[in-house]
Amino acid sequence: MRPQVPAGTTTAIRHAGTSGPVVGLRTADGGALLFYDIGATLTVTAPAGSTLSRLNVPGFVAPGGQATSVTLDFLEQFATYDPARGHGTGLPIVADYSGITGQG
Repeated sequence: MRPQVPAGTTTAIRHAGTSGPVVGLRTADGGALLFYDIGATLTVTAPAGSTLSRLNVPGFVAPGGQATSVTLDFLEQFATYDPARGHGTGLPIVADYSGITGQG
């Protein structure tokens, strides 16, 4: 996205839990594969006196506009491995996917 926005453009992202449940599958070694999602909002703001006229996010933001700020909502989905007790402490992410769900 950086080549599409003027120098000095700022971005901010905010993550928030969703109402979706955490779902788990027990693995053969006693651990669990957990599936969950979180929401995210990305705000892109042009520096004073500039616009985001070159920004192109197909289906959401068309180039040529005069917006000085754009907000996009995302849903991020994860699969995480939770090892069995006594077999590690990390929760490595084994898969993730995110996609735009709307324009705020």
